[in-house]
Amino acid sequence: MFSRIVHQLKTFAASGRALLRKHIGSHRQSGHGDPRFYEWIKTGKNRLAAHVVDHISEGIVVTDSKQAVQYINKAFTQITGYTEQDIVGRTPRLLSSGKHPPEFYRGMWSDIAGTGKWAGDIWNRRKNGETFLESISITTVRDRSGSALNYIGVFKDVTVQRKLEEQIRFQAYHDSVTRLPNRNLLEERMAASIASVADGDRFMAVLFLDLDRFKRINDTLGHAAGDRLLKTIADRLTGCLVGEATIARFGGDEFVVVVPNLPHTDDSSAIAQKIILLLTSPFYIDQHELYVTVSIGISHYPIDAAEPYMLIKYADQAMYKAKELGRNNFQLYASGEHPPLLQPLSLELSLRRAILNEGLTIHNQPQINAATGEIVGVEALVRWQHPEWGFIAPVHFIPLAEEIGLITLLDQWVLRQACIQAAAWQQQGYAPIRISVNLSMLQFRQPNLGSFIAETLSQTGLAPEYLEIELTESIVMSNPEMTMRTLHQLKEMGIRISLDDFGVGYSSLNYLKKLPIDTIKIDQSFVRDIPQDPDDRAIVQTIIHLSHNLSLSVIAEGVENDEQLHFLKLHECEEIQGYLFSRPLPTEEMTRLLTAAPHLS
Repeated sequence: MFSRIVHQLKTFAASGRALLRKHIGSHRQSGHGDPRFYEWIKTGKNRLAAHVVDHISEGIVVTDSKQAVQYINKAFTQITGYTEQDIVGRTPRLLSSGKHPPEFYRGMWSDIAGTGKWAGDIWNRRKNGETFLESISITTVRDRSGSALNYIGVFKDVTVQRKLEEQIRFQAYHDSVTRLPNRNLLEERMAASIASVADGDRFMAVLFLDLDRFKRINDTLGHAAGDRLLKTIADRLTGCLVGEATIARFGGDEFVVVVPNLPHTDDSSAIAQKIILLLTSPFYIDQHELYVTVSIGISHYPIDAAEPYMLIKYADQAMYKAKELGRNNFQLYASGEHPPLLQPLSLELSLRRAILNEGLTIHNQPQINAATGEIVGVEALVRWQHPEWGFIAPVHFIPLAEEIGLITLLDQWVLRQACIQAAAWQQQGYAPIRISVNLSMLQFRQPNLGSFIAETLSQTGLAPEYLEIELTESIVMSNPEMTMRTLHQLKEMGIRISLDDFGVGYSSLNYLKKLPIDTIKIDQSFVRDIPQDPDDRAIVQTIIHLSHNLSLSVIAEGVENDEQLHFLKLHECEEIQGYLFSRPLPTEEMTRLLTAAPHLS
């Protein structure tokens, strides 16, 4: 319902602007700055235009060629507080907030003079003195000779929307306890740092920090005191490491420090020693005097690895060596120490063989209707059980598949196997459930994606309404125009679309409402701390409310305890997925679950 109303309002607003431009154009003979403009537009054949523009939610202002206001609609007054008597005959500079320098306005009017239009965000001030952010488009109306006759401004108040976007974006990229960058922002910063030193003769150091025996503090004083200690440690690190260094909370009591542009690799040892000394002085938490030591592992780009995830992995390994050597010290990664599993060339060769020879398997994690407990779908997840090395986590082999150009083959294999299994369950007499498949950015950009999926559905006999494609925000936002075309193609085929990991990427609410998607998946990083983190509770509640307003369903990932489930059900999250109900299951176990427990409570 909400989406339909938004669409109608936009159509109505567009009609109003078109009518306004048309009637201004027909009134060109009245000349520039005609003081009778307001009376003219509200009389005779122009009443339709006046009616339309006075009943839309966007503010409209029309000025003459000298920027003197001739007309405003009702929404203008509702947004700014200024009435016709206040503003007509004066310039919109009356609304200026003082937040933009003169160069901003000179650039804006230069664009208008050159192209006849401008669009962007401007901070303005209401009549009551309150500042607000407006998204405005300005269009020039010209006379027959090409001279500017009028300017039409159409705007809306986006203060709350931008604030919400910023809040979601900050939470997506920062840890809620320490306010430091989280893993998502860490990966971006590492990629940028690698790019900055890739062509030079400098190095980048990755320091993996693990607090020694931190669990003892948590167990003795409680998690609240532990969180305050982590925040204090983060503040010390931030005050100590200035410049280009990135300090991130990696999880639990682990931190990662990335230092780019080092002239020598030995410089990282001095930084590690500085951190160890920094943390030796006592911390005072809740009237307790606490002492903390830290074990640090160090890896270097480009000596040890070229990829962020491998640099972190190697620094993590070196950190464990520091713990083995007595804690409260640092160790450098030594390239000969990692087991065969992490040898890049061996791993690459084995992965190629596994993909080409079907050495991988599919596990399915149930998706549960939160109200009824029914299994309504499953998410297909690829797994690799190596004959010699045992289980290899997807975090190790999926980035490698992307790097060596095998991710498209991997995606296609997973999609086909998922469709085969979903169709097989239906043929065995089980009630139809949807199956969700994740697609990589490379696969999504394939020009034949639609035809490949259609062919796969035809060959496997699975009806399209039982297939759901999951995309991350980064894929959706990487190429919006291509994304929209591909999504509409899939929707026309009857396939469901889900936006995965919502909130951990760039969440444009303006763009979200235009996407032909069915479901929002709340990322598990927000769900995990629902019981103890009010910020995460607020974000989850906001995402659910936003999704429902856009007529989208919601599924929460990573549900692991009853407190999380209770909160999600209380706020009408439709579906749940996580270890509270089931881990990802091999096909045989998933089939037994469908047989024995069609309803979970």
